[in-house]
Amino acid sequence: MQNQQFHMGFWNYVPTGTLDERAVGDWADLGMNLAMSFSYNPDIHKPDMMLSVLDECRQKGIRVIVCDSRTSYSHYLAVGEEQFRQDLADAIRDFGNHPAVMGFHVGDEPNGEQLHAVERACILQKQLAPTLSPFVNFFPFWAASDFESITGAGNDKYGELLTNIVKNSGIEILSYDCYSQMAFHGREAGVGNYFYNLNLFRSVAQATDCTLWTSLLSVGHWNYSCPREDDFRWQISTSAAHGVTGILWFFIYERSLDSSYRVPPIDLFWERTETFEWLSRENRIFMKYYAEKFAKLELVKVYHYLKQYGGTAPFIYGQDEIIDFVTSSHETPLIVSRFVNRETGRPAVVVVNNSQTEPTRFEIRLKKPYDAVHHSDWLAPGQLHLIEL
Repeated sequence: MQNQQFHMGFWNYVPTGTLDERAVGDWADLGMNLAMSFSYNPDIHKPDMMLSVLDECRQKGIRVIVCDSRTSYSHYLAVGEEQFRQDLADAIRDFGNHPAVMGFHVGDEPNGEQLHAVERACILQKQLAPTLSPFVNFFPFWAASDFESITGAGNDKYGELLTNIVKNSGIEILSYDCYSQMAFHGREAGVGNYFYNLNLFRSVAQATDCTLWTSLLSVGHWNYSCPREDDFRWQISTSAAHGVTGILWFFIYERSLDSSYRVPPIDLFWERTETFEWLSRENRIFMKYYAEKFAKLELVKVYHYLKQYGGTAPFIYGQDEIIDFVTSSHETPLIVSRFVNRETGRPAVVVVNNSQTEPTRFEIRLKKPYDAVHHSDWLAPGQLHLIEL
């Protein structure tokens, strides 16, 4: 995997023309360096409406995944490959050469019957625009009887299915969404499912030399609680400690009063909420102090201390090559990760407070030749501590 940038972005469902390029100021204030564009339909919208937003994104250093109806796998299924290729070429002509564009959105959560269309849409995008990165977001794993019928793979075969899709399609970014970590009812099981998916998708990304992104929760709905600042910090830190180098927040704009969506960063009146301030602060803290460093790190091993979730290996004293000893006050769980810097070859260690609600004081000691390193400090819920060696 090549050196990369850590991407912080968001899902966007607002139609082109509803807001203009001034909205990009909100994206920058949220600490984003990546955006999904407003939804574009060439039968309704004019290219200049999209281009003005792309121009502003370039000015503010924000890369863009363009959401153009002509590039989706659903359009491929509707019109067939020949027409899709022509429509895709038109979309690339309209927007693909803009310096802010990272790639085109292929689709979200394809089911098993749609996977062939996903693969073909990605392959065609790479053929017509080799420098762009097709983007598709996959279902997470969930333990229920309908999982196989929806995804096309049994519970124990999903990793294999994802690996084949990545290899067949040539995608460079493996992305999925999981929000069970914010479940109101059944939170403990939801946290376990969250880490199971981090481990599952990381293993696929490592096996296919793919960049790993995840979608995290920024709006309360259904059985999911409204995230607060500690929750944003916890989601960012835990995903980074498990090897993620791209985050998409779901989502920043409230769409309607339906389905209990509430208190997103920007509400139905296009006004900033308290969630905006919490998300902005935690995004900007991470992007200023940690993002550039994590972009150079490759995960070697991740452990959970005191409480293991999602099949993560337990930390056992003395068994790691570098980490000798770690402890946490008040029996508060930790994540302990070991990375290697791809540029220097030197190791790095990350400690995360894995409680969503409790502060803790940690202590860590390393083995020779790093045995002089001794760190001890308090961590807020979800706060991380990075040790570069």
